[in-house]
Parts: sequence; C-alpha cells; structure tokens
Amino acid sequence: MNRFKRGVTGLFCLVLMVLCLSGCSTRQTSVECVIGVSLANLREQWRLVLKDELEAEAEKYDGVRLVMTDAAGDSEKQAADVERLMSYDIDLLIISPTDVEVLTPVISRTYEKIPVIVLDRAVEGYDYSLFIGPDNNLIGRQAGKTVLELLMEDSVSDASVLEMKNDSFASESRSAEFVKTVSAADVSTRSIDLPEATRDCAEDTLLAGPELLEGIDVIFAHNDDMALGTLEFLAERGIRPGTDVKIMSIDGTSDALDALQDGKINCVVECNPLLGPQLMKAITDLMQGKELPLRIITDENVFTKETPKALFSNRKY
Repeated sequence: MNRFKRGVTGLFCLVLMVLCLSGCSTRQTSVECVIGVSLANLREQWRLVLKDELEAEAEKYDGVRLVMTDAAGDSEKQAADVERLMSYDIDLLIISPTDVEVLTPVISRTYEKIPVIVLDRAVEGYDYSLFIGPDNNLIGRQAGKTVLELLMEDSVSDASVLEMKNDSFASESRSAEFVKTVSAADVSTRSIDLPEATRDCAEDTLLAGPELLEGIDVIFAHNDDMALGTLEFLAERGIRPGTDVKIMSIDGTSDALDALQDGKINCVVECNPLLGPQLMKAITDLMQGKELPLRIITDENVFTKETPKALFSNRKY
C-alpha cells in the first residue's frame, strides 16, 4: 500500500496549502489546525486504508488534529456528521459524500465558512475548494479498450462480455462509455446490476444464476470486490479464472493485485483518487489542462514499479 501512503502524504500537503491560501487563522492553543473528515462508509477496503493512513499522517504534524466520522452509507447521518464536525470548530472539511444530491446543500453551506475538499464523487455546482476523483467516462472507455485487447489476444470471434456493476452514478457513467466502446467492435454485452458492490453479493448473484456466465468470454467487474467475489464462485465450479474466462476489474487494491499475480485476474484499471504517488504533480497537470492516462496493470507490469498515473479532476481552485 505504499502508493496509498504517498497519496495521503500528498493530500496532507494539499490540505495545508489550502488552509494557508484560505487565510485560516491559527488557534491560541497547542492545536493549530483541526481537520474534519467525513467518510461515506468504512466497508470498502480503500476507505479503510485511507482512514488508517490519514490518521498516521496526521500524527506527523505538530498542532494538527484529525476528527473522523463514518456515515455507514447513510446520507442523513452524514449530513448530521458534518454539522457535528462544524460544532467542533474545524478549520477544513474533507468529505467523500454518500449521495451527491443530498449532500450538495450541506457542502455548500460548509464552504461558506471553511475550505472543503471533496473526494471520490463530485457534487453539483462549485461550492468547494477542490474535488479529487476519477473521470468515470474515461475509465469506461479505457475499460472497453482493454477488454477488446484481451479478446484480441485469443482471436475470439462473436465475443460476449458480462458486465457486473451496481446502481451508482459512477457505475452508470462508466457503463455507458464501456458499452459504447465494445459495441463499436461488434462485441455483445450482458449487464447485471448488483444490489451491493461487494464480494458476497457478487458470489451470491452468480450462485443464484450460474446461467449468467454461459457463453461469456470476459467478465468486467466495476470494482475489485465484485471481481474477487466472482473468483470465489468460479473456484467452486471448477472454472479456471484468467484462462477459461478472462477477468478485469477497476480499483487496484492489494487483494486484486495478488489475484493478478496468480493469474486469476487478467487486468486491473487503477483509478482510486488517492493511489497516485505524485498527487501534486497530477493536480498541477490538470490545472494546465492536461489529461492524465489511467494506469493499466497486467501480470507483466504489476511488479515493475512503473510510476502510477492516477486520475484527478478539478473544478475550482
């Protein structure tokens, strides 16, 4: 998880820069800066790592105090969490919203008083200091191109792809571009929406409907957890993942990279907004109008230590 550590370090540098630029006054106590962090949930692996690394990074700064909350996927709770954080007189808010429509007014009100950094999901309007997150349209297009490359490796004709996604804004945006890309090459897609984007849900869905995999050449999972849940199902059925059926996923978590090394996953699109080791450079490039390519990880380059190129988007600085 070294890339997480480097990304979080960059995020903290960015936080301090935003605080300085905002003209935030220092406190007359030993605690000079209180940063509130409101996370959408702590179920996903990357959020757990983010929490741990933010806390570890905060300890390196004298006078910096971190106050963190977990919305547990509940938008009303997250809105209340933000209000509670504001009552602690925080100097800056970092928020990963559960639902952008519900949280936009809360973020706007907060932005009137202190700087706000929004992670992962962009809110409506421009009432925040900085947004750091993936370009879902670009991810969808890149995923489509990568699937076509996987099919070309085996010269597959009349190919069919199973797309595993969930009902979210990010997933729908990625899916639209993905389907458009593969359809242009006459590749058919079969899409299923999972109630939850988790390992258990992916495995249970396939156990309840194994016919979903009939005639499928490639499985495209919209996150690593769904891909890993698919691996559990395939293992039970004696189907060789990575060989009998190819698998690609999105994120780049350690478990997925381990499966990639073992040849069970064929490709991973790394897109987590905090995975890049050069956060500040990425932000600078985007401010100059440059489009950063996603890092595509295969079993050939997973250990080459290539410089990851995580994707960031900015709206207002």
